Amino acid sequence: LTVEKMWQDTHAEGKDNLLETEAMQRSGAVSDVAYTIELDLISTSPTFHGDVTINFKYSGAKQDKLFVDFKGKSIHKMFLNGKELTKDEVEWKTHRLSLSTSSLQQSNSWRIVYTNDYDHDGEGFHQFIDPEDQQEYLYTNFEPFHAHHLFPCFDQPDIRAKYTVKVTAPSDWVVIANNPETSTTPSGDRTLHVYSETASFST
Repeated sequence: LTVEKMWQDTHAEGKDNLLETEAMQRSGAVSDVAYTIELDLISTSPTFHGDVTINFKYSGAKQDKLFVDFKGKSIHKMFLNGKELTKDEVEWKTHRLSLSTSSLQQSNSWRIVYTNDYDHDGEGFHQFIDPEDQQEYLYTNFEPFHAHHLFPCFDQPDIRAKYTVKVTAPSDWVVIANNPETSTTPSGDRTLHVYSETASFST
């Protein structure tokens, strides 16, 4: 995967949290959320590539901006309802991607192409080498507020969503997701795994 770096968090050292008032305002503004998450995983790499599409309805609530949470390394491209976004149209600051609500429609599709580092503290998207077998293992741990380490999202429990997951990984890896695998497509030494859409649940 060859990509250009475009966006970086302008205040990545800032505190990563979500206030109750912010969560309440956001849950009143969005509904019918569905994520399509495509991950590209390379053995022993310190980073992974992601491509997420967030489909949601916007209520037209009286607020200037809407944000998704994302604690990431870099973003390469973003699209809103098919239109590619510029740096002037999206602010990435303190682990939040914010855009003007004036650009939103009733039904929206926000696509974000990105690269991120793995976590190594047991939270988010954790990567480790087992000292016993020297094999690489990855797993997710999103509680209480770490789903946005893996992908940009409305990271709060009352904004439930459906998820479709696609993972390209080394062919000798065992890849497991919440829902059944619907297809596998080998290509050289790598395989694309596709999983069925989940029921609605929180991040």
